[in-house]
Amino acid sequence: MSTRKVIALSAAAVLTIGLVAGTLTAGDAARPMEGRFAHSPLGRLILGNVGRALTLRSELNVTEEQRAKIQEIVKSHKDGMVPVAQVLKAKKEALRQAVMSDQPDEKAIRAAADELGKAIGDAAVLASRIGGEVRPVFTDEQRQRIEKFLQEREASGDAFLKEWSQTP
Repeated sequence: MSTRKVIALSAAAVLTIGLVAGTLTAGDAARPMEGRFAHSPLGRLILGNVGRALTLRSELNVTEEQRAKIQEIVKSHKDGMVPVAQVLKAKKEALRQAVMSDQPDEKAIRAAADELGKAIGDAAVLASRIGGEVRPVFTDEQRQRIEKFLQEREASGDAFLKEWSQTP
């Protein structure tokens, strides 16, 4: 698998974990995007994943006790999450600057991408650790629904790549 795909999939995993955590602890949902973007392959992928996450949120039927436990777990990791997020943001910006440079340097771009990959790895390890603490809060049925959501998200990513690769 290419480095670009690994980074993209890792970033998607980290973003999805944030999205799922946000949908479990947030109140009102955002309005769906409209316009041409919503009809593009990427727009359908993103909006489909958001829609599936919102459906998951409603289907999980998380109790107030579960919600409180999840919030407690997430808050207990805040001191670790903030620096990981800050490094991730900085490495993303460094890669963006390398790519957008007036005189792009392939070695600098690859180095910045490698650094971003390491930051994504650190975020994924932390997300896995937090997920390991949150997972027992859910019932078996809730965990099955989450697994189904993850499988559907993976399938939608595969469908996006297939459609995108065939778009002229």
